[in-house]
Amino acid sequence: MRPGQTKRPPSAIRYCDRRDAVRTACLAITQLVIATQSLVYAQSPAPPITDVAFTPDGNAIVAVSQSGLQIYRWPSLDLQRTVLDLRGTLEVDAPNLHCVAFSSDGSHVAIGGGEPSQSGSVEIFPWPLSSEAQTREAKFSRSQRLTGHDDSVRAIVWLGPTSIASASLDRTIIRWDLAGEPHRQQTLRGHSRSIHALAAFDVTSKSNPQASTSVSKTVRTGLISGGDDRSIRVWELMPEAGSSPLRRTLHQHTAAINDLATRANGNGLPMVASASADRSIRFWQPTIGRMVRYVRLPAVPLVVAWLDDKHLVAGCDDGQVRLIDTVNVQVIETLPVLEGWVYSLAVSAKQDNDPRTSIVVGGSGGQLRSLDFTIPGKLAR
Repeated sequence: MRPGQTKRPPSAIRYCDRRDAVRTACLAITQLVIATQSLVYAQSPAPPITDVAFTPDGNAIVAVSQSGLQIYRWPSLDLQRTVLDLRGTLEVDAPNLHCVAFSSDGSHVAIGGGEPSQSGSVEIFPWPLSSEAQTREAKFSRSQRLTGHDDSVRAIVWLGPTSIASASLDRTIIRWDLAGEPHRQQTLRGHSRSIHALAAFDVTSKSNPQASTSVSKTVRTGLISGGDDRSIRVWELMPEAGSSPLRRTLHQHTAAINDLATRANGNGLPMVASASADRSIRFWQPTIGRMVRYVRLPAVPLVVAWLDDKHLVAGCDDGQVRLIDTVNVQVIETLPVLEGWVYSLAVSAKQDNDPRTSIVVGGSGGQLRSLDFTIPGKLAR
């Protein structure tokens, strides 16, 4: 000990040693927590792709998820850019995106989502991007934002160039007029639980025996909706909002309705397919409230789409896509596609007399796959 230095008592030395040890231990624990959080973040899978759609020109795919709206080249499925990026590429109000749909003229794209148990919205964007907006840094201007739901929007369908309908977990359907003020034109109520699926059909079909000649020149659009209350509701919308548009309620399903799809260009009455958690797909003529037939699957169908007037594809919770003959109500082919659930699929437009059809499938972990096949025939990846 140097001259003049006071000897530290043994108790003080032990106290300092204990304090240093505690500091060292706390630092080690903090570093371990940070390292663990980084590891979990790095290993966390991408969010599921909840909806997909082909762009109007057929050269790209748009996909929505909690990552935003992303554009993929078709058919390579290379990521072209993230248009709606919550980290700053574009400010978007809905933190969770669930559905996407292009207008019939291809001039706009609608995106639905929201904040669970708080709010739901539909955002309308012009399409395609302008020439100066092709860079990743460019802003993508939103033309309109439709608010009014109290929970996330799960399904949207265009009713015309300036009319759209949205279905929400808040148990309501809102009909919007994009050209008028206010935009919110009508609220449809009837479901007792969350709504997950929405589809439109033409009420004034020439083969509809209930279509009155006195209103044959009036635009009459039908809506069909389904959700957790296991019921399918059929609505008839007139140009002006009037009395209750609910026409009938269908109760054949024994579990939640996951998806609805309208057959395009079919002969006879409009036909709608419903996919349910009861593992069945049922085929309806909504204008007369008749269930025509059904098929039961070995897995839960989460999403369905028509290929033509006789064939349908279903994406299921076992990661497989099934091709279904809707006339003989049997599964023609089953193909494993994804690991996990198939949440979304879209069918590409095909040329006349071309037997080959392509679809894109989105699901768990941000997986995106394409399928090419011939109808009827064996699916090929």
